Amino acid sequence: DKASKIPESIREKSPIFWEMFEKHSLMIYQLIEKNPILLDKFNFLLNYPELLSFNVRSSYFRTKMKNKIDLKSLIQIKINRKNLLNSSFNVLNKISNEDFLRRICIVYNDEPGVDTGGIVRDWFTNLIKEIFKSTNNLFVCSKESHNYQPNPLSSSIPNYLNYFKFAGKIV
Repeated sequence: DKASKIPESIREKSPIFWEMFEKHSLMIYQLIEKNPILLDKFNFLLNYPELLSFNVRSSYFRTKMKNKIDLKSLIQIKINRKNLLNSSFNVLNKISNEDFLRRICIVYNDEPGVDTGGIVRDWFTNLIKEIFKSTNNLFVCSKESHNYQPNPLSSSIPNYLNYFKFAGKIV
């Protein structure tokens, strides 16, 4: 019962509205679960993510991103495989956010090959590994929860805040 999950701190801001919402919440949640893009119509719920399931929020996000990505145009990126993290960071920091939403084609320096999807998958996979590799001092994995968090030593990396922004874009 989603209606019972509305925290009192939210309910007290506008009791009349939330009372009305509760009366219709089951129908609203069912509609949104079937078609998460309806959150655009119920956008006030985006301000209260605790009222939405992770699956709904995730599906909404993926749908919105899918609509933003331009698969018809291509951006070719030349990367040094031996210095994957820094090379990718330097190249991708020079492109606009709009270009970042185009279809990416990876060319490794001094490596022949045509990227039909395999090379870009290889690049993403290895880049994610590099971002979270402990020796790069960006993130550490907590032993208790196995979650990654910023490494306290990351400030020793020149331009470390921009590396975190870069990591966010990639993830």
